[in-house]
Amino acid sequence: MMQGENKNYRFGILCNGYSFAAWQTLVIEELINQGHIPVVLIVDDTPIPQRSILKKISRYTGKKGLYNLFERFVFNIPAKESTDMEEALRHAEVIRAVPELKGFGQYFNEDTIKQIKECSPDFLLRFGFNIIRGEILDSAPLGVWSYHHDDEMKYRGGPPAFWEIAKGDPVNGVILQKLTDRLDGGIILKKGYFKTTLHSYSGNLNRVLVEASKWPAEICSQLASGKYSLPETASESDAPVFKKPGNIQMVKFLYVKLLNRIQFHYQELMQAERWDLMLIKQKRDIPAIPDLRGEIIPLPKPLKNHFHADPFLVKKGNYLHILYEDFDYKINKGVIGYFRVDADTQEVSARTCALEMECHLAYPHMFVHDNIIYCIPELSRSGAVELFSLDENTGKLNHVCQMLKFPGVDPTLFFHEGKWWLFVTHASASNEQLHIFYSENLQGPYTAHPLNPVKTDIQSARPGGRPEFIDGKWFRPAQMNSGRYGASLVWSEIESLTTVNFSEKTVLELSPFEMKRYKQGLHTWCRDGEYLIVDGKSYGCNRHHFLRNLKRKFR
Repeated sequence: MMQGENKNYRFGILCNGYSFAAWQTLVIEELINQGHIPVVLIVDDTPIPQRSILKKISRYTGKKGLYNLFERFVFNIPAKESTDMEEALRHAEVIRAVPELKGFGQYFNEDTIKQIKECSPDFLLRFGFNIIRGEILDSAPLGVWSYHHDDEMKYRGGPPAFWEIAKGDPVNGVILQKLTDRLDGGIILKKGYFKTTLHSYSGNLNRVLVEASKWPAEICSQLASGKYSLPETASESDAPVFKKPGNIQMVKFLYVKLLNRIQFHYQELMQAERWDLMLIKQKRDIPAIPDLRGEIIPLPKPLKNHFHADPFLVKKGNYLHILYEDFDYKINKGVIGYFRVDADTQEVSARTCALEMECHLAYPHMFVHDNIIYCIPELSRSGAVELFSLDENTGKLNHVCQMLKFPGVDPTLFFHEGKWWLFVTHASASNEQLHIFYSENLQGPYTAHPLNPVKTDIQSARPGGRPEFIDGKWFRPAQMNSGRYGASLVWSEIESLTTVNFSEKTVLELSPFEMKRYKQGLHTWCRDGEYLIVDGKSYGCNRHHFLRNLKRKFR
């Protein structure tokens, strides 16, 4: 269903009263701030059964007692703290409902359905009740919207964001769905994939609750633009339905979580990343698909306490111009370094600093336009995306203009069908939320894509190098960050890229080199003709890294 432009939506809330969890409050406030109107609260008025003392005790001594104790006395989730919304929702009609229980489903009577329809909500948010079924699902034109804080293709049921840790799954999916009569088998309105915080259940659940809280408002904005319509196909998941863990499962979970926590702190303190560059001359008969084979051209190694990463190159005449991140652990900051390589003799110039600023610099995305070599380095801490040009004689970068006021991470630009397309992630979700901007002119102004963020996926959102046009299709390298940061690269084929649509599919994962110095990671790819430059990672102890993280942990 596609809606008209600039529409303010009317919405209702299925709830337990004016008290909401903090993450639910974020959802409601985001909708209200965008001008959407809460018109009705459907409050669960089912009498709360009185439990005997024995039943209360058995809750903590029975087969699931350990989880209930953990949830009651250990679980600390800021996003689930109770907040009062009576003032913000004071104008909404209140309908008190006692649904009829049939099997596991709750069904609303005709009078309640009639009252809801009289309030004319465009959609309902489910923040209360249990498994609702029947006519209530069609009581608003856009349906009933409900979160499931797991990947429904793996985990139906609950508890949310729990089984990923128990099973060591590095990715925690979240869906916002339009409910149907099938459990966790609704029509998916939006789906995202987040990195699982394996060492903290509280941290893992808190993060997915907060990060997905803007989704209803984003969908309303997209509908209001008139350039988006709600999907119509329901999920066909046949994943098992999970329940609260039993006591033995909970013991295993706590043991796994403890090991994960020890490993997490060890890695943060003792395993500093050591990135290095590899320049490869490939044979012309190597297929166009990503391949790391070829003759290795030696490049200068990083200085002590430094690493080199995020390399880009441009071949112009007989020279390869190479820009990269030169990170110094001692000052905890990166600058943009420069090499020039003679393509005939393979002679490499001395390293120079192409650009240094007060903020951290990385990912110097390079491209050629009108015979000028341009660079868009990442300087997200400045809150902007800036364009520079390269002085080919000195290796210095000169500022051209500000392209966009946006805290962009790993900005990547290419020209397609008459427009410049800027792919970038937001600093607040640098590994997960992909945004697109476009312009007819290189220097802008740039317009935000109406579907932003166009993708929320720890497995393929963050750009990982220069896109390539192969056999009439664009392929975009992206970072696979679900396990460890910069673990590998994935290639996504862009299926649709217009000012109103975007879709892509992952077609290939490229693993790191097997060489010791490179085998732990690969997160940047850039090819120009037969020359390819990539980076690789190993780990080692660095005292500056150790002391900085130790101080942070004590704070």
